[in-house]
Amino acid sequence: MNAIEMGLKCAVEDEQRLVDNINAFLATKQYRKLYKWPDKGGIRNIDDPDNDPEIEYTYGQFIKQAPRWYFDMTPNVDLSGKHRFPDFPECGWTLYFSRPGDEHNSEADRQMLEDFLQQLIQGSGFDGVILHRYHEGDYRR
Repeated sequence: MNAIEMGLKCAVEDEQRLVDNINAFLATKQYRKLYKWPDKGGIRNIDDPDNDPEIEYTYGQFIKQAPRWYFDMTPNVDLSGKHRFPDFPECGWTLYFSRPGDEHNSEADRQMLEDFLQQLIQGSGFDGVILHRYHEGDYRR
């Protein structure tokens, strides 16, 4: 797994502005707008498995063609009011960005994906901060 989770410095209530900003950014790249999916429990609390976050839905988008990428946006505060990343309460939303099959990507592909991630964060209209880098065998936090 080659993935990173970024915090977006905004309030949870900035959801619609965030979605609108990212949809506008995706349109400039000729990608479809964000999908809104009910949460299926893909995020785990690895430090306390009995206390997995309860999230109603996430927003996401992906590209199946090489070089592939996937990202989703999730509130940093779950339905019970707990922060997924308590050290970053100023981040109302998180942006998880994954590069599936990265081992098959060229260096130019990797740089293009890194540039896309930076442009995506800028396109969100909010500052980003690195929350976690995921490695092989990691679970989503």
